[in-house]
Parts: sequence; structure tokens; C-alpha cells
Amino acid sequence: MINVKFRVLGIYFGSYPDDENSVTREISVDVADNPTVYDVMKAVAIKAASGVIPGVRLFGFTPIFAAPGQEIDSITVEFTEPPRRDRPYAEGTYILEDSKSTNPNRVLQYYIVSPEGVQRNRNNRTAVFTSAPDATILNGDTIIWRQVSICVGPNGSFRAKSLAQRGLETMMRS
Repeated sequence: MINVKFRVLGIYFGSYPDDENSVTREISVDVADNPTVYDVMKAVAIKAASGVIPGVRLFGFTPIFAAPGQEIDSITVEFTEPPRRDRPYAEGTYILEDSKSTNPNRVLQYYIVSPEGVQRNRNNRTAVFTSAPDATILNGDTIIWRQVSICVGPNGSFRAKSLAQRGLETMMRS
């Protein structure tokens, strides 16, 4: 068995142990050796359902019954109290969803980070969470999910370009 920490950026799920403003603080689970990210997430979901993660009623993700090689679609956390004490975020349900039908695409990516803070996996195909990752998850590692936007083509309007151009001109004059 190994112990793995878990965080989801953008919805304040999991944090550093000394972050007194985070309701959930550090989340860790015990899993069998050589887990997939999916295995870690299932353990986190079970831990949340058992009521031992402070301020959290539910941690979920889709697809919950995933096949090998499958990409994640969404991550959901239901907070029973505000997730941050130092920012105006209310209790309630927070969801990050993949959206590949927009420009930019919104995609979920995970990172495997060593206890020393070094990212150990590459960034390609990191939405695939049911197969063995390109870096073995080791005892003490942290899995960090985040949502990023990726432009799949030009998406700027004339108005946006014009505002950016005027801002740049103003900045250069001052």
C-alpha cells in the first residue's frame, strides 16, 4: 500500500497542510501499489462519502465506471461549508467539465508531483486517467487536477483585438 495526496485546483478541493484558509486541507488516501489516477480518485470518492473530509458531502467524477484508456469528463465537489475562509465562495456544488466543442477547448489535466514538488509525468494525454500513467505514482506523491483552455484555432473578434491594441498603446504611452 502507498499513500497518495489529492487536489483539484480551481474548486479548492485539497490544499497544503498548513493552509488554514482551506476547509479540506490536505486530502490523502491509501491505495494499492502501482495505482492509476482513477484508482486514487475512487479512493477519494469513498473517503468523501464516508464523511471524513471536512466540509465535503460529495466528491465525484465522470465517467465513474470508466474503461481503460478513457478520458475524464468532469469533477464535482459538493461543499457543506464555504471551501475557502479567506475568499467569498459559498457552500454548494462546484463542477469542472471538459468541453471540446468550444474554442477554446476546456480540458482537465492531471499532474503527478513528488513530495519535493517536482512534476514527474509529461503533460500529453493527461486526461486519460484509467490507464497506467507515464510516471508511476509513488508513496507520498500528489495528484493535482486542473482545467486549462486550449485554442483550437483563431477565436479573437475584431472588438477584442481592438481593445487589446488600445490597451497596449496606452501602456506604451505611459
